[in-house]
Amino acid sequence: MGYFNNNKLNTMTAEKMIIITGKQYLVLKQQLESSEGLTYNIGTDKHPELVRITNIYMDTDADFTRNPKQFASMHEDLNVQVKLEYTPPAV
Repeated sequence: MGYFNNNKLNTMTAEKMIIITGKQYLVLKQQLESSEGLTYNIGTDKHPELVRITNIYMDTDADFTRNPKQFASMHEDLNVQVKLEYTPPAV
């Protein structure tokens, strides 16, 4: 779904927090950087909801990000909370 503005189609985006492993995050981030979008199931196997991801980033604590001397460390085998920006499926 979208709307026209200055002869361009602007698509609506939504956000969703998910928890995945650090390795899954790195793979998704790399795939997204090498393409213009990535189809991903944010639902379940029983109730799939395929969306087109436009951006993915780690969701960090606001207090943590205020200190520029600290850097997040990510372990590939541990879970991380990430935020997806995606285009919702057409209804």
